[in-house]
Amino acid sequence: MKELDRFVKGVFSNVSIDAAKAGLFMYCMGLFVSIIYYSRFSILALDFTKPQSILVGFYILIYFGLIPALLLYILKKIHSRIYLSILFSILILGKNLLLLYFFYGVSGMWVIFSFAISVVELLYFFNLSFLFKSNWHKKKEVLHLPPSSNKTLLFIPVFCILFALFVFPHIPSYLGGAKPSLVHIFTHKENLPANRFMKSKNRPQRNKSMDSYRLMLLYESNTDFYFFNKESINDGSLDISYTVMRIKKDEVLRIDYKTPKWF
Repeated sequence: MKELDRFVKGVFSNVSIDAAKAGLFMYCMGLFVSIIYYSRFSILALDFTKPQSILVGFYILIYFGLIPALLLYILKKIHSRIYLSILFSILILGKNLLLLYFFYGVSGMWVIFSFAISVVELLYFFNLSFLFKSNWHKKKEVLHLPPSSNKTLLFIPVFCILFALFVFPHIPSYLGGAKPSLVHIFTHKENLPANRFMKSKNRPQRNKSMDSYRLMLLYESNTDFYFFNKESINDGSLDISYTVMRIKKDEVLRIDYKTPKWF
């Protein structure tokens, strides 16, 4: 169990690594997640100066690094390799079920997504060569701790993709996530030419002297607002379930953001 102790101590000691290096590492992970998620909406002109990327990278580090390390620390007194591997697997699955329950509720997708994330996590932490080639009676560790640097580099993009697909879209924007937020905008131009969300105009009426729109803000860059609308339309051979509208910031007079009561 010495390997387990070294891994746990190593994870928590890494918190004191140079702040610039840690920040750059988290920024790169968060930026990768943002590129993966927003590219599905054809939003490629990302703002590379957003601090959101560091926050998202911090979430990934906690979710896939610190929480498993804490679980291993709790289980460190278990000397049986079989019991350790079983309990660790159950706790990892429970962690993912608990988180995704808040996003998806009780549904088939909730269970499937939780199992998918858990399998990838366990593949990262388990010593696969021991599981499939060695004898359980040999004195070898079931968990490969710490995972090799090559294995870590291989799994970091996988963790980012999983986070972008299943977690990032459900984190509220005021917490650094990508969940669209309700806003009320006032525009310089009347009727916003080619606006697909005209049904939201002046609902509710805030100022009768100005056009206003109640929209779901998907992304905000230095020059543009991107608004999201769920709908079911058939565009030729494609079935489209959402539309995204881009409005230049110089067309917007004012924008009001909705925030929770506790802010």
